Amino acid sequence: MAKLLAGLAANRGSEPAIGDQRRTLDWAGLDARVNQWVALLRRCGLSPGDAVAVVTGNRVEAFEVVLACLHAELTVVPVNRHLVASEIGHLLTDSGSRAVVVDEAGCPVVAAALAQSGLDCRVRLVTGSEDRQGFYAVEPQLARAAAVEPADQSGGSIMLYTSGTTGVPKGVVNGAFRRGADLAQAGRLLSYAGLVLGVPEHGRALLVGPWYHSAQLYFALLPLLRGCELLIEDRFDATELLRLVDEREVEVCHLVPTQFVRLLRLPGPVRRAFRGDSLRRVWHGGGPCAPEVKRQMLRWWGTVLV
Repeated sequence: MAKLLAGLAANRGSEPAIGDQRRTLDWAGLDARVNQWVALLRRCGLSPGDAVAVVTGNRVEAFEVVLACLHAELTVVPVNRHLVASEIGHLLTDSGSRAVVVDEAGCPVVAAALAQSGLDCRVRLVTGSEDRQGFYAVEPQLARAAAVEPADQSGGSIMLYTSGTTGVPKGVVNGAFRRGADLAQAGRLLSYAGLVLGVPEHGRALLVGPWYHSAQLYFALLPLLRGCELLIEDRFDATELLRLVDEREVEVCHLVPTQFVRLLRLPGPVRRAFRGDSLRRVWHGGGPCAPEVKRQMLRWWGTVLV
């Protein structure tokens, strides 16, 4: 089993673990997929320390790749899918990515980025079952990859890029996961997440922001690794958020102040119909929150906001 998922796969294997609008995996299924991704990336010739860029929207496969890299001593590089080809080309070149994983929608711009940059990135994978524009479909390859526990599991890392407001974007390797570290050390991080950040070990977490931004990524990944089911939405919609929280009994999520503003602008009847009684913790960050916006949200949602 993938070490970070071993306990969950063994003890709660048939319970739902992660899902988007396309599919849902239980803990045993997620563990198997991560093992297959590890086998596939190694079979493609990637070695410890290599960088794997991921250019996708919010979807299960993004987290499969992240978890595979964290178990295979690889550095995963989340890439903003809304960047233009020249910007993506800079990130791929600067990170020295040996592999890139895209979704179907991202093929054209990433293909253009690779052509413009001249980067020798031979491992080009696309989600789904069909090859596209020089990218090889992952599903047929994963089907041939072993789902057994990978040998020599060792910690990988996550490199996030700055916005580039003071120049070109710069890659920053986050210290939460350290390349080459024993994966048992991640247990301390997860304990910290529970004690200090209030990340539960059960319940449902909701991702409604871009997964490739730092706060959204970590406040989705940490609940998942603690044992929460992760619900992934393609994009933020204020009315849909309220519906999902109530209907799916969401307990935790991360939002940014702009999303608070959009929620507060909803019609009164929509806001009053929201129960929100399942919410235990709503983290917010990613920018300054105006005091009056925070006050209004506290009056509406209560002290679950931090």
